[in-house]
Amino acid sequence: MSVTTYASVFSLQARGAGKWYAEVVPTAVVAGSLTPETLVGATYQAAPSDAAPPTDFGVGAFPDGSTTFDGVALTPMAGYASGDTIMIAVDGDQGLVWFGVNGTFTGDPGAGTDPANAGFPMPANDYTIFVSFELNIFNPTEGCTSVLNAKASQQAYSPPTGFSAWEDA
Repeated sequence: MSVTTYASVFSLQARGAGKWYAEVVPTAVVAGSLTPETLVGATYQAAPSDAAPPTDFGVGAFPDGSTTFDGVALTPMAGYASGDTIMIAVDGDQGLVWFGVNGTFTGDPGAGTDPANAGFPMPANDYTIFVSFELNIFNPTEGCTSVLNAKASQQAYSPPTGFSAWEDA
């Protein structure tokens, strides 16, 4: 029997209007019989840490490159693995989100084109960046760690044109 639960970490600073950028680096995945997933994204509503992942309340990206908005599949992006830098750009004025991996975005946040959630803007609200871990509670040897880089001094890549580092404003 396998039961899945989620543990999530959210950015310290919620952002509303404006254009914001952050990075997440999955640093380790330790798997037993099942590989836990590290998913990242932007949410407009905080979820309890043991509830469904925050992608039920926002835009998220999975390691296989799939993306979702409120649980609905969206345009895929490049997949990611431990050690990759996952880039997240959020346009709080338009409710749009872009993802990238290792310096290359899917779409162009600076130009406002091809966001992950094209046609599905998030509602006007304060947004937070999340890192969520899918955990198998019957296999305690599983686990993963990630680093959220929200300050420009921590980031490997510059924010897209017109965007600011999430925690530097």
